[in-house]
Amino acid sequence: MINYRSMASLKDGYQAVLDSYDVMDAVTGQPVLALKPYLRLGIYHCGSVDQNSDTEEIIAPVFIAHLLQRREVKQSELVIAAGPAALNSMGYMQSASQSQRIYFSLLIAECQRLKWYGLADDLQSLTPLFYDEPWLLEQFATAYFYGLLANDSEYFARHASPKHAGLSRKPEQIHQRLLLLNTYLAKTPRLYNAVDEYVFFAFYNTWLHAPT
Repeated sequence: MINYRSMASLKDGYQAVLDSYDVMDAVTGQPVLALKPYLRLGIYHCGSVDQNSDTEEIIAPVFIAHLLQRREVKQSELVIAAGPAALNSMGYMQSASQSQRIYFSLLIAECQRLKWYGLADDLQSLTPLFYDEPWLLEQFATAYFYGLLANDSEYFARHASPKHAGLSRKPEQIHQRLLLLNTYLAKTPRLYNAVDEYVFFAFYNTWLHAPT
């Protein structure tokens, strides 16, 4: 018999990880409380990267969904099979706080759960390119979440495309991926502003001129 657990339960598990996550101000020694509103999760309908499916339900950042005025799905009606992908999802999130790749880790976990293996592989290919710049991985992840919630097929045609695979040199790959990301953010200024604020607080001690 298949064991089912609710998506609400999975989301609550993710949320517990985020609730315990703090960025400490290196000057005051206190948590950066301005980050907390950006660490809320919800369950939403989204477009599918699988052409055989019209819509899916995904666990995503609330602040991204609010940009699109998306309403949360009624959680009591949703169940997921507790197979290996679902059960392994918590492992992704539990390691996220150590790497600071909160939403990057969440998106990979959700792609694995939804069996969007092509998109998961595309995200994984970003890791060696931006390993030392986790704030860029967070920007990519939040942009992907926005594209999914907006059902923006054009976004995924560009970003989940194998075109960048033909670039043999790492600097060329980095340049191409950043160009695509920055072009998309420039076309969606509300997303740019929200992601910029999130990244600022999430990596507060990284910036030389962070206010005290």
